[in-house]
Amino acid sequence: MQRLHVIRAIAWNMDLHFEAFSIFLLDYLERIIKERGLAISPGVTLSTLTTPTDHTLISQEHIDTLKLAQRAERGEISLSPEDPTIIEHTQKYAFLAFGCVGPAWTQKDIISHVNEILNAGVEIHIVEQIKAHEDQLKNTLREQDRLYSLLNMDAQYRAVFRIAKDFMFQRGWSKEHQYMSWYTLHRILREAARRLYVSMEHIPFLLPDELKEALMKGGTDAELLRERSEYSLLFLDANTEQAEFVSGEAARGLKARMRIDQEEKTDTENVTELSGQIAFAGMATGSVKIINSTKEMVKMEKGDILVSEMTIPEIVSAMKKAAAIVTDMGGITCHAAIVSRELGIPCVIGTKIATKVLKDGDMVEVDARRGIVRKL
Repeated sequence: MQRLHVIRAIAWNMDLHFEAFSIFLLDYLERIIKERGLAISPGVTLSTLTTPTDHTLISQEHIDTLKLAQRAERGEISLSPEDPTIIEHTQKYAFLAFGCVGPAWTQKDIISHVNEILNAGVEIHIVEQIKAHEDQLKNTLREQDRLYSLLNMDAQYRAVFRIAKDFMFQRGWSKEHQYMSWYTLHRILREAARRLYVSMEHIPFLLPDELKEALMKGGTDAELLRERSEYSLLFLDANTEQAEFVSGEAARGLKARMRIDQEEKTDTENVTELSGQIAFAGMATGSVKIINSTKEMVKMEKGDILVSEMTIPEIVSAMKKAAAIVTDMGGITCHAAIVSRELGIPCVIGTKIATKVLKDGDMVEVDARRGIVRKL
């Protein structure tokens, strides 16, 4: 178990410091490609070599949703919340959209996903889409072998890239199971809220020891929870490792003194082109939709370009509709990189200012073969 914790810690932290690991790998590829005189993109090569070749739950859910659409098209299932197949799919995958706070997918969400596939009017038939997704891992593995041979990479660096690929899978796997844990915990907290006669929105503002004490006593300070929910900061004492809430005016004053959320000013008025890192190669043109929260997902339509500061599990439904994904932040192990590779959606990450330069309705071209986003 301790060894697993060490591996997980490395996988989670290796790219946190200004995407240092991504930059290290990209710099190496740029150098070796130049030395070999090869006409290939370092960014696309990095994306390909670090793409996992095992199915994650996100990719399997997408394939299973396509299969639901296939069965619905044949009349084998009804697109009803009461259909046993829809219920089974929802129970199996609902947590994937939950993230930290939810909501999880419902039967209605799954039916909506199926209808989007059926109504998409794509040239590729559903059967071919299923085969393409199922073949994607085998094709990626073949392309990785071809690139290793073409680059004539020495054994040491080849091992580093394979470790990066394994860490990509481990991080995705770990996140999926975190979502499952949070989804399960949410159900426990819902029962706690019922017993304490407080709203579900307020229950997360109890610290673990406070929750335990409240359940033992059979009640808690509802006014305190309301105050914390309106405005509060949560601190962890570095010496005692004890958590503490500061709320109300005290929290506002403290935040002002700490200068939290003060952004560095950047002139973006005349910017028409952005550059970032390639998470998944491809090309797409479409209308921008800025999506940073679940509340904004309603404006997302099939074929839009999803632009976000950083993507989160709760907006996966919107990501599935995207012709391309663009983010301000992130390295090769970020959420957007993981999901875009699983779903085969062109993606450019780490542009730093995409959400400041672009606005809803802007027409853009995303060239995820070169890591360029261009306003049209």
